[in-house]
Amino acid sequence: MNRHCIQIINRHLLMIVLVMSLVPAIAGTDSYIFDPEPLKPGEKTSGKERVDLLCKLCWDQTYAYPSIALRYGMEAIGEAARSGYLSGSIKAHNLTGIVYDVMSVFDSALYHYHYALELSQIKGDTALIASNLTNIGLTHWHTGNFREALSYLFKALNYFEIKNSQYGQAACLNNIGLIYLDLNNSERALSSFEESLKLYSAIKNTLGMGAVTTNLGKLWSSNGNDDKAMNYLVMSEKLKISCKDNYGLTITYRYLGQLMTRLNKFAMAEKYLNKSISLTDKISDPNEKGWTLLEIANLNLKTNKPQKAYKPAQEALKLAKEVKSLKLESEVYNFLSQYYSTLKDTGKSYQYYRSFKKLEEEILNVNRVNQLIDLELQHLSKKKTNEIASLNREKNNQVVLIEEQQQLLGQRNMMLVVAAILLLITLLSAVFVFREIRQRQRRRTQVQMQALREKQLREILEAEIGERKRIGEELHDSLGQSLSLIKLNISTLRDKSFLPQDCPQPMLDNLLTLVDGAFSELRIISHNMAPIMLREKGLLAAIQDLIDRLSESTKYTIHFETIGPPPHPEPLIENTLYRVVQELINNIMHHSGANEICLQVINDGGELTIMLEDNGCGFDPDQQQNNKGIGIKNIHKRLSNLGGTVHIDSVLNRGTTVTLTIPV
Repeated sequence: MNRHCIQIINRHLLMIVLVMSLVPAIAGTDSYIFDPEPLKPGEKTSGKERVDLLCKLCWDQTYAYPSIALRYGMEAIGEAARSGYLSGSIKAHNLTGIVYDVMSVFDSALYHYHYALELSQIKGDTALIASNLTNIGLTHWHTGNFREALSYLFKALNYFEIKNSQYGQAACLNNIGLIYLDLNNSERALSSFEESLKLYSAIKNTLGMGAVTTNLGKLWSSNGNDDKAMNYLVMSEKLKISCKDNYGLTITYRYLGQLMTRLNKFAMAEKYLNKSISLTDKISDPNEKGWTLLEIANLNLKTNKPQKAYKPAQEALKLAKEVKSLKLESEVYNFLSQYYSTLKDTGKSYQYYRSFKKLEEEILNVNRVNQLIDLELQHLSKKKTNEIASLNREKNNQVVLIEEQQQLLGQRNMMLVVAAILLLITLLSAVFVFREIRQRQRRRTQVQMQALREKQLREILEAEIGERKRIGEELHDSLGQSLSLIKLNISTLRDKSFLPQDCPQPMLDNLLTLVDGAFSELRIISHNMAPIMLREKGLLAAIQDLIDRLSESTKYTIHFETIGPPPHPEPLIENTLYRVVQELINNIMHHSGANEICLQVINDGGELTIMLEDNGCGFDPDQQQNNKGIGIKNIHKRLSNLGGTVHIDSVLNRGTTVTLTIPV
């Protein structure tokens, strides 16, 4: 599971690098200075610690300086992928989605939310799953897709209720209230907002309280209760200023400007709307800027300045199409309909009114096709009735005309069906291509990760071999010289005739014997640490030297045989095989009770095989699998790191055969 998670985290690493290269173009001109290395001089952090730090910095700047927060979020995604930090990757993608949401880049927000949701489901963390479902629902609401928004939000609310998360429940209820408010269901919206505010107040979450009080102000304003609306909006302004929520303040100031316009306090309305525009430019939020521009257009129209209303309305329409906000686009069409009605241009007024109603129906998930057909049938039916009344046509002509119209409607219905089928085929093709691209990226990432892992393992083994060589040489050079001096001094003392009588000669002889023993042990240790024979004459000569030293003891009978040409593997493989053979012989000496050992080295040109057999007590391989010794584990690990295999064949009281195979 861990390897699979790491592969998923890394599969879009190349895409992330590309997006990070584009971040400076998105960043705008915030006065905040971005620090690409947010650590103190000399301070070092692991990959996990750095990801957590970058995520904290991203969240701290999300609502005040979202373009700066985006840079931290992207860097956190890359660092989490490189370090294989699954929880950090989920958090980084989620935060980056929030930043894109604040900046009204909704496609990118949904991409990162869905990616974080996929990783959360792999991790099995219900709190993270619920958090991502909430964010996805909120983004669908921003784009006017109410059905999808409510679907995701109610799923998230179920998760949060199971986890008893007050913060999560409060966030979901606030967002659900917003959707009910847009659907003109004030009763349900009020219930959701009040429950959300109660939960946020219980945990003293200022940011959440500021968001809910803004929405309550909007609700009471739309219901005509201006006093309550003003109280909640002023409370919201104070809360958002205290937590530096620039994103939320743009909305609060827009609602205050809207309320002042309705109360005919036009100077105050202009003041609040200018504050909102200033903040939207500061945080680079095109969606909220579009809504504020629309309110400015409304203000100008209400104060009898239609010449000043057109330009902000057109800018709002342009922004609505850029961020794909159907809600904003429909409201701009509604305003333009009123605008041209004021100018007595009924043609354009009706044209924009139709565009407004069309989008409104799409947002409310009405079956637009059936409605259009019904309206058209009513229109045709009325037209036929007028024609019959005016021309007094016969009944047969009327039937013919009705049949012709029905046939026309049938053809149009067929065209709609064909168009729907073509659209479905296009979508399925796009999904197939997208999945194929993801599969290719996953396979490419797997290959890259495997190559990196093999390179790291090789470096570790080579470092181990070098360290063994260094220690062996230092033992031989430094400790060996010290023992030589000790022996020389003892020999000198023993040969002196003026030694006192109470210093017996056997004591000095014993000291010399001990020093000689230490010399022998030192030579064995030094040789085992860095076998000279292996470096100078290769693997076969080193194994033969090992066997010759073992044969000095009459306890073992050893048979050594080579088949095929002498192998010449690279030094890393030579060292590994020698250490493995050394370890296996050591196991035989200490655990098997054997007195006969057979060793074969077989080289077929592409693969090197070493077989080691003894006549010892053997063991149960099934039991050994559940309780591997350190030596056996090391042997398996060393060989597998180089692409080799280890096979152990053993039966109790019948000896053991170990087969090593490695490509050369």
